Amino acid sequence: MNAKHDVSVNVLRMESERTRAALAGTVSELRENVANTVADIKTRVSPAHIKQELKDYVREESQDLADLLQHKVRENPLQAVAIGVALAYPLWGMLRTIPAPLMMVGAGLWFVTNRGKKTADLVTSKAGELAGTAVDQVSDTAASMQAKAGQTFNRISDAVTDGSTTLALQLPCFFTVRALSDRLVSSAPE
Repeated sequence: MNAKHDVSVNVLRMESERTRAALAGTVSELRENVANTVADIKTRVSPAHIKQELKDYVREESQDLADLLQHKVRENPLQAVAIGVALAYPLWGMLRTIPAPLMMVGAGLWFVTNRGKKTADLVTSKAGELAGTAVDQVSDTAASMQAKAGQTFNRISDAVTDGSTTLALQLPCFFTVRALSDRLVSSAPE
């Protein structure tokens, strides 16, 4: 009976050693998984990574907005005409006081002269400049919107930095768990 007892004790010891080795392997795997997960989280939550993602997003969106605004200006040139009308309206009040037939005769004679032709060319170029001014105004508006987006980005970036500081304060808990797992692995016979 003593031999039988020694055999069962040896079997139990061998089984406990295998179980302990399997447990040590599982703990090692878990430690690697946790370490990889923590490293991944640190990368994703890092202020530099979030800032870069936000910069890329704001850059792409502001470029899309600028392209859209330029397309709309080209698509709707009447807006440039509306600006010209707004500037010409006060002059129209003065011109209304002149009788129409007299104005038409005068305009016809005036356009026949060299000065009238030059003025017609000047008016044509001014209309082009007004259209350019409209495009510049749209570009200025887009730049203003881009600046506001940059300010919003900075506010979000500051908030993310504050959040990562909070995360850094919670990481000691993780390291306590890791120290316990290290002790367990080091106490296991190899």
